[in-house]
Amino acid sequence: MPLNKKTYHRFLQISIDEALSLTARRLKEIRDADPASLGVLTSAKGTNEENYLLMKLARAALQTNNVDNVARLCHAPTVVGLTRTLGCGAMTNSIQSIAEAQCILVVGSNTTDHHTMFVPYIRLARKQGAKMIVVDPRRTSMARMADIHLAPKPGTDLAWINAFLHVIFKEGLEDKEFISNRTEGLEGLLEVVGRFPPSVAEAITGIPAGKIRESAMAYGSADRGAIAYAMGITQHSTGTNNVQGLANLALATGNIGREGTGLYPLRGHQNVQGACDMGALPGGIHRIPAGGKSQGEVRERLGTASAREAGDDGTADDGGRGGQPAEGVNHSGGESHAQLSGQRPD
Repeated sequence: MPLNKKTYHRFLQISIDEALSLTARRLKEIRDADPASLGVLTSAKGTNEENYLLMKLARAALQTNNVDNVARLCHAPTVVGLTRTLGCGAMTNSIQSIAEAQCILVVGSNTTDHHTMFVPYIRLARKQGAKMIVVDPRRTSMARMADIHLAPKPGTDLAWINAFLHVIFKEGLEDKEFISNRTEGLEGLLEVVGRFPPSVAEAITGIPAGKIRESAMAYGSADRGAIAYAMGITQHSTGTNNVQGLANLALATGNIGREGTGLYPLRGHQNVQGACDMGALPGGIHRIPAGGKSQGEVRERLGTASAREAGDDGTADDGGRGGQPAEGVNHSGGESHAQLSGQRPD
């Protein structure tokens, strides 16, 4: 039964109807006085429908944009980074797809301990001959399974990512046709990664230049390369740029849009993706407006209060510090063009 502190010293039981009426009345009083003083936290453990309803309660009934979820800490860099580069902050392939990969790059994830449902598909790929590279400062159980383990100094991920790209372009391992037809911003990327040969990355990260080159060659030469990552690469001031760097790796080698390729962000809760997709973020009403509708059109369709217009999605992260934020993805015409952008370490 609901409890109400009718006296100073103790709670007393009240009926559900009385509790709902009291709560609604007090929320309405606060909303009428100052909607900005109200806030709603949704749950990444809830369903899409629950997150959508709480988002609409906040914006339509309480008339506030103060709605958020746990993605503020774990998922925000992926939302921003992949939205900038690919147009959608989500896993590009199904989980099962990674079983078809020929080379798997696992970054900042002790997958065997924290994402056990994902591991069987990695093991299946390994049985079929896939090479695995694990990047983690720790000697984790996942690192012990790897063909190559790279242990960078914490916070230096952009340096080795740029060095991977340096090797890939120097050795001619990039997918020229894919880059020409499906991406933009190549010149800016080359300008940045040209300054990060493996020797420079070694001085920054502590990873031997030979191992950087060996790993870059393994990923770049695979016909189907996949990248799985978790919060070990996002929980940094440059978390968004780290994610964009990994997206650059996939785009430069044409490892997008096929089975056994792509990017696999591994979440911290069951439905972090859905909570964000349902608009439970302060800067955007809906993660993927249908049919290219503007925020204003989506607001009108949903009958919600005005949300502030955000350049990306309103998530708080590094905001592009230390890098050159990519421009918006071009979805005009029959082909979408992903955005390559040079990411500079702070």
